[in-house]
Amino acid sequence: MSNYKKMLKQLLETPLLKEKPSTLENVQSLNRALSYPTSTYSTIHVAGTNGKGSVSMKIAKALEYCGYRVGLYTSPHIHSPRERICINSEIISEEEMVCGAEKLFNVCQKLELNLSFFEYMTFLAFEFFCEKRVDVAVIETGLGGRLDATNILCPILTIITSISKEHIQFLGQNLEKIAFEKAGILKPKVPVVLGPRARFQSIYKHACALHCPVCYVSKFFHFFDEENSEIAKNALEQLKTDFILSQKAINQALILRPSCRFEICGDIIFDVAHNPEAIFYLLQALHYFFPKRSLRFVVGFSKDKDYESCLELIAPVAIHIHLVQGSSRLVSTNELSFALKDAPSSFYTCHQSIEEGVKAAFSFAFQANELTVVCGSFYIMQEAKSVAYPIKAFDLNMQGAPIAFS
Repeated sequence: MSNYKKMLKQLLETPLLKEKPSTLENVQSLNRALSYPTSTYSTIHVAGTNGKGSVSMKIAKALEYCGYRVGLYTSPHIHSPRERICINSEIISEEEMVCGAEKLFNVCQKLELNLSFFEYMTFLAFEFFCEKRVDVAVIETGLGGRLDATNILCPILTIITSISKEHIQFLGQNLEKIAFEKAGILKPKVPVVLGPRARFQSIYKHACALHCPVCYVSKFFHFFDEENSEIAKNALEQLKTDFILSQKAINQALILRPSCRFEICGDIIFDVAHNPEAIFYLLQALHYFFPKRSLRFVVGFSKDKDYESCLELIAPVAIHIHLVQGSSRLVSTNELSFALKDAPSSFYTCHQSIEEGVKAAFSFAFQANELTVVCGSFYIMQEAKSVAYPIKAFDLNMQGAPIAFS
């Protein structure tokens, strides 16, 4: 087994997240022990239920196009954990990740700290960006904000893209409580950009208490990527006080999207919509761009998602739904089918693997000239893509795809 595979195995054996953390004491201790790595570069901190990955990428690409050395930290990943950490669109190498992880393992052992997978990955990114001397890093939160491992930053700008119900066991049962948790990333006098679905009283109150200038996007859009672009555009306007940004670079960056965000490949669409709000905006985009096409869905959801509500939204517009299961992180097809118990059994098919479900969907869709939509968990996308394009080797580097419709 290679050093990288050994390291990855050790990382993946740690819990993905901590059970409802009450403080940031662990990460603050590690931050001190590492001599505050993020103090060596400027940071932009991005939170929100949906859209934060796309907004983060657009901002990072605009800065990169203007000649800056830019770190980008996002989650989760589709192909490899290495995707989460990149500089100027190049992901961290296996060797660099092994070296950084070994250092973290040693420091944590000395400090007797038990970190989660996300906490390890966060500090891998922070240390890597410090070592490689980036000018600026765009950092996406993992979950919430106030108690997120990334919230040791002292950013020059904060962004909250949207607020909707997700991770209620961690963040609270209503939108204002969730907004309060997201608002925890605000820092005294640091400007904050709010998306049109992030304008909540608890955020405004917190911003006022901390004397944070507030810039908000008020317009609503037909296509969610247009909304993300407008949020990123407003953020980049704020950043013009710290960076020299050309309008050409901004325009080039705003048309890009990360992989599997309404990614159109012929008659197949890949989208990581995995909560009710994201599914709603995916369906809105499908209706907007493909109003006359019949839609066949391949879906799989992680266990912590509200898959019942997602399926409730998908069912009225689908010709057929292919339910798939895979890793232990995913809901079983038995549970998914129970959420469709009121639908006729001919309306959905349960598959024991992602490969089986995708092949079946593609076959039926091809014969009937339907559009296939693969959506849900990040963790079904790699296998789904490999089935769709077995010959194509997907580049792990961050290669933002422009909007294109066929």
